[in-house]
Amino acid sequence: MGLKTKALRLASAIGLVGGFLMGLTAAQTAMAQQGCVPNYTVAPGDYLSGIASRFSTPGNRISYQAIVDANPGRITDPNVITVGLRLRIPCPGARSQPVTGNQTADIYVPSGDRVLIVTGSDYAPYTDKTLPNGGVTMHLVHKALQIGTDRRDYSIDWVDDWGAHFNPLLERGFYVASFPWFKPKCDQYDRLGQGGRWRCDHLRFSSPLHSVVVTYYMRADEHQTANGYSDLRNRRICRPKGYFTHDLELQGLGVTVLGDTPKDCFQRLVDGKADVVTLNADTSERVIRDLGVGAQVAELERLSTIETLHMVGLKSDPQARTLLVQLNQGLGQIHDQGLYRRILARHN
Repeated sequence: MGLKTKALRLASAIGLVGGFLMGLTAAQTAMAQQGCVPNYTVAPGDYLSGIASRFSTPGNRISYQAIVDANPGRITDPNVITVGLRLRIPCPGARSQPVTGNQTADIYVPSGDRVLIVTGSDYAPYTDKTLPNGGVTMHLVHKALQIGTDRRDYSIDWVDDWGAHFNPLLERGFYVASFPWFKPKCDQYDRLGQGGRWRCDHLRFSSPLHSVVVTYYMRADEHQTANGYSDLRNRRICRPKGYFTHDLELQGLGVTVLGDTPKDCFQRLVDGKADVVTLNADTSERVIRDLGVGAQVAELERLSTIETLHMVGLKSDPQARTLLVQLNQGLGQIHDQGLYRRILARHN
């Protein structure tokens, strides 16, 4: 926990949060006292994790990933938010009920000739075979591909070896597209490594499916030794096999420990076999909770970034281009009709 977050929580505990509530309407004040404000205007000195902590209540924590989800496309850096920006704050006590396993009305069952798409598991809350409807991204992709009038039949398979998706599965034509994948900053091509350049050169990306907070963690007794990316050089950085590395490449860093899974990376961290774990925030929080190591690790909040997840296909594959156009049209309609937030809320 950062010093700002600690100070904020201490201030709340001694009643100083009342000064903040004076800036809200009477209705917002009542909701804020329950951890919910429908809209909040960013003030000087605000930062994303601090806002999330401010509106959390005992038993109803709001993650800053949830705020990013509630404001698609409006937050590009979790550490720099513009004063005056109006943010929608999700209400933990008023979220829709999660989808249960037998609620399949939004899942499309194809027939006849199909476009073959591949995804993988162990990437909660985005894609995982154990999650309702296969996870929020699976649900979103199904809905986007169904919503248009010019639909094509498709099927989605699970291949849990993420490292195999590009080669051989896409390159040899076994599948037309794969999701969800992060998009490198191709406008900074010269700073990317081989993996990031390959994506820029060979992959066609859909419109963003999600904006995702990517976090960094160290052991709790060591995290204060790292204040910037330069402090992570010569450290053992763990990411699971098949995951992206382009964000690290832009900072002059690289993966030096390949974990088998996100859980394996965090286990290596607490066992002293890795110095840093960097993953998306939702997965990190889930694994830390499942392993029960919350007291042993600490987030490097200043280093968090926002990346975007996409469906991808090869630039050389005309079927991929057609499929991504269809997906993009569906995603546009989902946003226009207000379905995007409703789908996310069902998986919170």
